[in-house]
Amino acid sequence: MEYTLSTSRLAGVPPVRLPGTPWSVRMARASGGRAALELYAGDDVLDVLVATSLDTRLLRGACVGVTDSGRQVLAWGVLEPGRAAAPRVVFTPKGWWVRSRETQAAVIGGSFWLCVSQGRFSRVAVTRCDGGVERWSV
Repeated sequence: MEYTLSTSRLAGVPPVRLPGTPWSVRMARASGGRAALELYAGDDVLDVLVATSLDTRLLRGACVGVTDSGRQVLAWGVLEPGRAAAPRVVFTPKGWWVRSRETQAAVIGGSFWLCVSQGRFSRVAVTRCDGGVERWSV
């Protein structure tokens, strides 16, 4: 399925930087007036999320970034239908010497969520309303 972003209302509006991270976001509109969220690493587009019932995945992606304060992991996704609260996100390290970290994600634009955690994490997991777990390796 192809999505057309309508950024004419947003022309000239730069993405908003996530404080203390190498990432930024910008709200947009997809075809049919659906909400969309653009994710950036510098000037590069990481992902474009569209609020749709066709894709029911809660966790849509994760990546690693490095700043002066160290390594960070960003996880993102679309809220489940009927769910207003963002999920709890668990960041898991590769080594046994670093503990997993559970963090509350932030809701963006009423349809999407983002979560950032600082540390040497290699996996991200979120739990759906039905109890199923979705995972992403970074």
